Amino acid sequence: MRALRKTCLVALALVAALTLAAAAQTFPQLTGRVVDEAGVLDPPVRAAIEADLAALEARTTDQLVVVTVRSLQGLTIEDYGVRLGRQWQIGQKDKNNGVLLLVAPKERKVRIEVGYGLEGVLTDAQTKLIIENTIIPRFRANDMAGGIARGVDEIIHLLDGDTDAWQGHAVPAQPTAFTRSTGVLAHIFSWMPGDLVVLIALFLFACGFSLLSVFWLWLLLPLLLHIGVWIGLVSRDRLRLLAQRQAKWRFFGWYAALASTSTPSSGSSWSSGSSWSSGSSWSGGGFSGGGGSFGGGGSSGSW
Repeated sequence: MRALRKTCLVALALVAALTLAAAAQTFPQLTGRVVDEAGVLDPPVRAAIEADLAALEARTTDQLVVVTVRSLQGLTIEDYGVRLGRQWQIGQKDKNNGVLLLVAPKERKVRIEVGYGLEGVLTDAQTKLIIENTIIPRFRANDMAGGIARGVDEIIHLLDGDTDAWQGHAVPAQPTAFTRSTGVLAHIFSWMPGDLVVLIALFLFACGFSLLSVFWLWLLLPLLLHIGVWIGLVSRDRLRLLAQRQAKWRFFGWYAALASTSTPSSGSSWSSGSSWSSGSSWSGGGFSGGGGSFGGGGSSGSW
């Protein structure tokens, strides 16, 4: 009983610590459609982006906000983006049509956070392409402002429904090493007789099956036997005897010592978690969120 009480106290203390850490999170104020807390945008570039974002909202009611932050405060950029979107309530309440272009220069992270209502328009695949092919190459070339401006242009094209223009700007993805390797193998096999290809496939299957057999004898079978000892279905003496008989194949030799020294143990485990979102909206500079919400849609990248 005393141990249970102690465990509960530790759990409550950890929950309280997590709650205090969440409450200590601070976010920049929503002072406009561009919040450049990290100071990476020149005034002319910032003014041009703000004009484009205002025109987008006038046409579609979609709210796109660009924000650069000095630090993610220990959060992942995905967690930070969701919390910031809910804090600012970007997008209309009945449409949830808000988008955040979030840049953290210190952590070298970038994310496009998409509201519920636009996840079908700005898909994860499309936002990933914008980040990888448009934004990150310019960031790596130390053109932070250019990467943000071009990223905004690509997002606006998609929100306007101009997919043809967006596809013209998008750089085709380069094939991966795996894709190139499989293409080479397919080309080689296309020149081989069909019966030879079948023989090679059977040989590879046999090799794979042999590896699975070795894996079973070396790891899975001893592990299952040890679990049987732990729950009382198999005696430790029988496991030790089996290990001695099989020692010459070295299937159980490495496990015999563990089997002879391990003892069942009992313990308790617990888990806790907390999540929060704010219902307030910062406003300033004649711009504020419209009550939209976010659920984690979008993509991230690093450079």
